[in-house]
Amino acid sequence: MVSPFDLLKQAIKLFFANFLYFLKFMLVRFGLIMITFLLMLIPLMTSGIFSHYSFITNSITPFFPHLGPGTIIAIIVLSLLEIVVSLWLNASQYIQIKAVTENSKISVKDLLKQGWGILGKFFITSIVAGLVVVLGFMLLFIPGIIFAVWFSFALPVLLFEEKSGPDALSRSRELVKGRFWQVAWYMAFPVLIIILVQAVGGTLATTISKQVGGIFNATISILFIPAGTIMTIYSLLIYKVFSSTSKTTPT
Repeated sequence: MVSPFDLLKQAIKLFFANFLYFLKFMLVRFGLIMITFLLMLIPLMTSGIFSHYSFITNSITPFFPHLGPGTIIAIIVLSLLEIVVSLWLNASQYIQIKAVTENSKISVKDLLKQGWGILGKFFITSIVAGLVVVLGFMLLFIPGIIFAVWFSFALPVLLFEEKSGPDALSRSRELVKGRFWQVAWYMAFPVLIIILVQAVGGTLATTISKQVGGIFNATISILFIPAGTIMTIYSLLIYKVFSSTSKTTPT
């Protein structure tokens, strides 16, 4: 079986080989997020709110007694729109990363179209998996770790096997069955690397100088900017490895 180190190298290689492809979608994503953000400002500006409060106060104060019912409704609707857009873009990005792991590319227009098509399933699967894991951590912490490993393949199962919600969780646990510690090691590997790198930066700052440690940490922080995308590529590659060696086949 491919080692986690080799999978991580492959994920990094895929990211940089498709950097412009990821960048193109990232710019479109940023543009759509900015549009929803600007739409959020319209009811606030028309209500005269900026004449009474600073922008920062606006962002953190939950209630404004002088706002009219129409403005409040507009804010609620636009907030829901922002959530939907965010989920839509996340689903589209997962489809983009899936395509990259299969050495193919999908146009941004088709990415958004396909992302919209799985939006409901993506939302349900993410929520169900997230709630189960959070509940596990709230109980005794250890169950949270167990659930996190069991359901770590939920979203990949959604993408590759078109299962969602409880079915995706059930299939994910099926893939982990009998290989819990192996899956846990693969999932934890990049996290341990990040911890190790941060420890090295702290050591440099303590033993050599804060300036050297600061430069090291700043450099690593820049390199970690694409970490989220690389980690998603890595998780899909792990799924492909474990699903290909599973004793059960998807139904």
